[in-house]
Amino acid sequence: QNLVMQKSSLFISRAKAVYTSLQNYQNNLNTKISKDIDRINELGKKIYDLNESIVKIEAGGVETAMELRDQRDNALDELAGLVHIDYDEKYDGTVFVSIEGVDFVNRAQVYEMGKSVDDETGYITPYWPQMSDTNRGQKADVFNFNVDISSAYNTDIGELKALVMQRGNYVADYRDIEGKSRQDYNDDAGMSVMLSTEAELDQFVHKLVTAINDIFCPNIEYTGAD
Repeated sequence: QNLVMQKSSLFISRAKAVYTSLQNYQNNLNTKISKDIDRINELGKKIYDLNESIVKIEAGGVETAMELRDQRDNALDELAGLVHIDYDEKYDGTVFVSIEGVDFVNRAQVYEMGKSVDDETGYITPYWPQMSDTNRGQKADVFNFNVDISSAYNTDIGELKALVMQRGNYVADYRDIEGKSRQDYNDDAGMSVMLSTEAELDQFVHKLVTAINDIFCPNIEYTGAD
């Protein structure tokens, strides 16, 4: 029995270390999300400034600001790799840009993407300040995860969305699996690689600890990897 206890304790200790590593990786993804949001806003400002410069140069109908247009095209290409965008060049040379169907750059301004920070986890969720009422706790998230995320629907585009999905919005444990239907699991932890991995690992450890407790320490419950 002592050997079983020793081996089990060692395994559980290592499993908890893996669980902690997963949480650390979530934090790394969160840092990348923050940097991507900053870069998206920088590109928005750059496109807006280039719009103004291009309009001034081409206003007389004589010159074409080819170099500036190339810079703007490069900024649009980089932005398209980060988020799903649509853009349209207007009669005066100004390019209007939308992200996930929401205005981002127009003739008047740049609508910067905001960062909503969870008090408990510190996880950042991108949102639109201009469409939100923070005084009432109402935030308009950039991404809608209530729809199917699929290449068939063009809803899986952009690095930022992929990072948010991969990280998830909390730290999962066995309770995200047990007592839930397959559909509920798929709509929650199952949507995120990190959350599903955490939940499945913790469920395995939970079952092992419960089995050991039933043998050595009946009526003692396991409360999760934390």
